[in-house]
Amino acid sequence: MSLLPYSGIQPDGLGRFGKNRSRTGQHPEGDDLKITEVHIENFRAHADTKIALSTFGCIIGENSVGKSSLFHAIHFACTGTTPKRVTDHDFGNPDLPIRVTLTLEDITEGDLLRVPETHRVDVRNVVRNGSLTLQREIQRGGRATLMCAKPAPKDARYSKSALDTAVASKRGAALREAAVQALPELEDKLPDSPKKADVDQAYEEVIAELPADALVDEMHPAPTGISSPTSKLFPEVIYIEAVKDADAEVKTSDSATFGKLLGLLLNEIASELTDLEDHFSAVREKLSRISGEDQDPEEEDPRLKKVVSIEDTIQKFVQESFPDVTLRMNVPAPDLKTILSGANLEIDDGHSGPLSSKGDGLKRTVAFAILRAYTELRGAPSNASENPQESPSTPTSAYLLLFEEPELYLHPRAQRQLLQALGKFAREHQVMVTTHSPGFLEPTSTATFTKLRKCAGEVVPHLVDVSSETSLRDAFQLICHENNEAAFFADTVVLVEGDSDVFTFPHLARVLDTKWNHIERNVMFVQTGGKGGIKRYREFFEKFDSTVHVITDLDVMVEGFGHLTSTPELKRQHSDLMGKVDNLIEEQENPPGPNSKQLSNIVANRTARQLWDEAQAALQDWDAAPSADTARRITEPLETLFEKGSKNQKLLALRAEEKEIGDELTKLLSGLAEERVYVLRRGALETYFGTFTSGDDKVAAAMQFCESTSTERALEGWHGDDGKDVVKELRSILGAVFAQV
Repeated sequence: MSLLPYSGIQPDGLGRFGKNRSRTGQHPEGDDLKITEVHIENFRAHADTKIALSTFGCIIGENSVGKSSLFHAIHFACTGTTPKRVTDHDFGNPDLPIRVTLTLEDITEGDLLRVPETHRVDVRNVVRNGSLTLQREIQRGGRATLMCAKPAPKDARYSKSALDTAVASKRGAALREAAVQALPELEDKLPDSPKKADVDQAYEEVIAELPADALVDEMHPAPTGISSPTSKLFPEVIYIEAVKDADAEVKTSDSATFGKLLGLLLNEIASELTDLEDHFSAVREKLSRISGEDQDPEEEDPRLKKVVSIEDTIQKFVQESFPDVTLRMNVPAPDLKTILSGANLEIDDGHSGPLSSKGDGLKRTVAFAILRAYTELRGAPSNASENPQESPSTPTSAYLLLFEEPELYLHPRAQRQLLQALGKFAREHQVMVTTHSPGFLEPTSTATFTKLRKCAGEVVPHLVDVSSETSLRDAFQLICHENNEAAFFADTVVLVEGDSDVFTFPHLARVLDTKWNHIERNVMFVQTGGKGGIKRYREFFEKFDSTVHVITDLDVMVEGFGHLTSTPELKRQHSDLMGKVDNLIEEQENPPGPNSKQLSNIVANRTARQLWDEAQAALQDWDAAPSADTARRITEPLETLFEKGSKNQKLLALRAEEKEIGDELTKLLSGLAEERVYVLRRGALETYFGTFTSGDDKVAAAMQFCESTSTERALEGWHGDDGKDVVKELRSILGAVFAQV
């Protein structure tokens, strides 16, 4: 018996059932039966993996981290089998069972109508507030069994097995006395001469009155209506594997993957074929007996006389040996599903033939086309009824689409189309995909991302719930598409500011140590476009459980420091440092405004040059027509320009490293490095190129620097006497990045 934390829901049956539901039991959009959690134990690498699921979830991670095993486990829990037979190799610990637990929510009366009527009450009794926890278990060499969670008291005094033992073989008043002695709370709930059923019912009432904190969920054998292979309560699984016999995928039998999708499509025409179903009913009536209590013994058997004669003749000969045996013959008659399952797909790609004879790419493309056709037809105006909840084309079954690597064989444009179709499909049926394509990092469609990693041989999931975090969803819109790959697959992300940084730092890493290969070590350098994006990018990638480092220029000390850290002590150190820098500048006899060389460097900057040009143009306008407006147009760009000069002064003071300032800077940079933030002490990255001047094209200069700097000695050579210090600084920064991968 397995124990689970009790949900705290009192046993009030279906709870919300009937609320906002149609009389046909269909679900409003977004409120369909769904699996909200899966817990896998002892299945391959999934020793103990618990994952929350959404209406459209994306499973990401490197190869062999357990993505396919996750889908196999869900398939096993829903159907009792895996796509491939469970073998001894599937047991992580051969002495323990494989156990997969699912939590189903938003179960309605419409869902219960799919359960055979004879077992519906039993199933309803274990559904609580529209929720049900089920567990599929299998031992080595055994058969799969299905369990369901029921609330049970924590106090052993309320043990049902103890009560059953106490009342065993008792009748009438003796039964009552034994029951009350075992559980005094039964005193007021039993008649004078109860039956065992009365005791059981009274016991359930006592348990129902216990507070939630006195209960714990226990796993018990599931009611027959759930465990029966014919049950429709579970979502019907449509599983599209990445590597599979494609012939099986495109068969139209109702057990094949795309046969189920075709079945969904053909539901759209069911309302047009009601007359055909009437004909089928007439045929069934002529061939098979009317089942159960529906048959009036006084009425004449409606079957064909020859069918009755065949049955009677066989029964006559059987009764010669077994007189008490009766025999019944049922002749299967055609139905719509049987006819449609015989549908065939013929493809003419220059040579006409069945789809099974075509290439894998074409097979999957056609199969995906079925999915897209379904979503398009479901949204077509012709399919909208005045009361959509009563539309006969609305599926009565819940589906779970498990789709491995949907991007296979598809052009990027086709991938985007498929993603759009899957998003529409997920409005009615639950969808889970595994993918290696950054194109699926799409927040408007996908609700959750689960990144799987392996730690010490076990699978560790990390959930990113886009649907519940507005700020994260907004960040998706801003982060460049090319960075999606880093979020999906990088173990380590290094945030840098500019274009040249993205390829220069990886090059420097390889120069300093050939083991620091960013491709082999799964480290990705991502451009933020400036200091203002550092915080947002950092938070974004950390959501995907990536280790994030930041490398930025020294000018962040003058402007943008708040994007680097939220630690109060580091902010205080920064404030003290910059206060001392300001004091140093003010104490100088001639506060150094930008000299001619500094001014030329400032003006060489494109933005500064534009400011200078604006001031010159405004001055000409002022000469022609002096006014307050033209004067303002002169002063504003000049003030901004000289603010750049002030910034330059502070940078010069920081780089000069007067002893007190140098010590303070060292302390601050060390504190930032502990938070994986590294500030280039000599200024911008271009300073490390050796011969770079401010008028050069940064990217071109960086490319030239990389081409001419292939060894550590060459790197030192660019900087003369400072070469060893430069190498030491870069080795410290890049060593910290690669030390953790």
